[in-house]
Amino acid sequence: MAKWTRWQDWANVVLGVILIISPWVLGATGTNAILWGAVIGGVLIALVGLWALYQPEQTLPEWVNLVLGILLFLSPWVLGFFSLFAADWNAWVLGVVIAVLAAVTFAPQVTGMHHQ
Repeated sequence: MAKWTRWQDWANVVLGVILIISPWVLGATGTNAILWGAVIGGVLIALVGLWALYQPEQTLPEWVNLVLGILLFLSPWVLGFFSLFAADWNAWVLGVVIAVLAAVTFAPQVTGMHHQ
């Protein structure tokens, strides 16, 4: 597969950037857990998406983004902001989408390796 061409990885890069800016858009910058969780998580998701774009033959970046998506989904409970409606829904929706995109991307690679 050619480098820099998988739309799923580009989508994860964009979702990482959206996660980074989301505390300011949602007005949730007063809570350090939300602010730093979103910034650090967004940077990691975007960087792993770029890694996946650069090395599309690797499945490890997709597994990492799958785990990051799951952690993002769990973050409202872990970081204690589950009562903030916009911030928790943002984490849940982005977490699911990021995890699903990662799974959809590596599933054909894993299946192909299994059949060889």
